[in-house]
Amino acid sequence: MATSNENNDAATSEVGSGSLPNTSIDPWRVLMEVQNKNFIELVKALKSTASGTKNNNAVVLPKFNADLVGADASAWCATVNIILAENNIKGSALVMALSAALEGSASQWLSQICYPEINWADFKELFLQRFTSVETPAAMLLTMLSTCPTEGECLSNYASRMVTSLITKWREMDVEEIAVSVTLAQLAHIDSRLQRLTFTSNVRTRSELQTELKAFTFNKRKKSSQEETAASDSKRQKFSTIKCHYCGKLGHKMVECRARQQQNLPPRAAERSGKSVFGHQQQSNLTCFKCGEIRIR
Repeated sequence: MATSNENNDAATSEVGSGSLPNTSIDPWRVLMEVQNKNFIELVKALKSTASGTKNNNAVVLPKFNADLVGADASAWCATVNIILAENNIKGSALVMALSAALEGSASQWLSQICYPEINWADFKELFLQRFTSVETPAAMLLTMLSTCPTEGECLSNYASRMVTSLITKWREMDVEEIAVSVTLAQLAHIDSRLQRLTFTSNVRTRSELQTELKAFTFNKRKKSSQEETAASDSKRQKFSTIKCHYCGKLGHKMVECRARQQQNLPPRAAERSGKSVFGHQQQSNLTCFKCGEIRIR
């Protein structure tokens, strides 16, 4: 019996000893396999991310077409400034980004100014010189008021484009400067002679506007006086060469000839005038009612 019990105990211990590795080693092996699998997937993910980052190093810039209505080079440069502040690129990388962004005449212009190691600051200076014009706020408003919606453009898009342009232009202006520019644009719309002042002078304050208008009024009066004098001299010179075909004198036409007008007067009126047709004093014969003698006066 003791032997059988010992055999049973040994068998039990052998079975137990055989089952322990299954319960103590296999879970660790499974855990290690799972960790290895996750690590491999992580490495693959990191490789794909690095590869994608390498392929996506090209900076994407917003489109710009100078030939389209409402294209604003200054606003486009402001947007690109924000993008390139975090992605400082130059040389070929910058040229590739600009080639994808510029369209129309701007794309053709890009091929003319590119050079090795070009940077954004140099390109921006050339770009603004080419596609922006120095325009006063009053001139911009005057030009805008003379435009109409393009073909196929609805009033909503046209109004939105105008509001965007005004906000962009007036963003850094104070209230007085905006009011002065609107007033000057309206005055130039009324009197076309003020358009030169609108396009050439950036009037910012009310005092500057009053000074410019006083100078304009003075020049206007002086010019008008000179024009009247010149017209009077021209008229005088013109009439000085006119010869009357009735009396032969210079300075008047036959229709205006006084001698001809006096000849057409009634006899009594001609006698009262005491002058002949050619302006000479007529001799009138007077008869004395007392002695009957005729006297020549």
